[in-house]
Amino acid sequence: MTSRLRDGRLRWWELLGGACGGFYVAAQGLTVATLGVALFMVAIVAGQSTSSLLVDRLGLAPGGVRLVTLGRALGPALTVVAVAIAVSGSIGRVAALGLAVIPVVAGALQSWQQAVNGRIRAAAAPPGDATRAGAFGGVAAATFINFLVGTAALLVALGVSVATGGWPDGALPSDLPLDLLLYSGGLIGIVFIAIQAAVVQRIGVLLLGLGMIAGQIVGALVLDVVVPDAGPPGAAMYAGAALTLVAVAIPVVESRLRRR
Repeated sequence: MTSRLRDGRLRWWELLGGACGGFYVAAQGLTVATLGVALFMVAIVAGQSTSSLLVDRLGLAPGGVRLVTLGRALGPALTVVAVAIAVSGSIGRVAALGLAVIPVVAGALQSWQQAVNGRIRAAAAPPGDATRAGAFGGVAAATFINFLVGTAALLVALGVSVATGGWPDGALPSDLPLDLLLYSGGLIGIVFIAIQAAVVQRIGVLLLGLGMIAGQIVGALVLDVVVPDAGPPGAAMYAGAALTLVAVAIPVVESRLRRR
């Protein structure tokens, strides 16, 4: 990878995708308490689904330029509507609606993060190496750099917060082993970033983003059904989950028809 960086295959800004992940985490802490989880999710999806179309059109991902077509434009629009329907029962009155700009920006940056992580993965794999070892090395490099940059960005943000407002109150969960589940988010994040880096070159940022959103909605629906403490999902949740799958299918079907 170092030799390819020296050759100019990657620019310095292509290594900063992890900072977008750090901004996403910060956006959660800054806005969820005010906006609520439902509206935060709609704002994230709106930013991610629309920006992914632009990122693909500009060819920022390693797969190259993907043109804007009717199906590719309809998919993101339908996704935003689907998520809004799914969480409509949880959206209440918001005192500071202007804060929604922050998660919209965070969602938009996620598309750019997926694109540059894919570039790192492509640059890290040896030229012409299509083996499993080469593919794994590229994915591992992209994941490592993403978390390294993201952690550094969050440490800087923590330093600024401590310098201006002092150490946060409270304590970390310590009721083991049950609370170990609360610390599993980082491990899940590693798998999450690795999958993105592995597939973005083949399917593009748009389909990757739409597929992730559909997975989140369907996963939330499954959790509502199987977790005893959660209330039963309503009709809006089922309708939103079904609509997200339709939104993903539209650009996929259109692409296959155009190839024929």
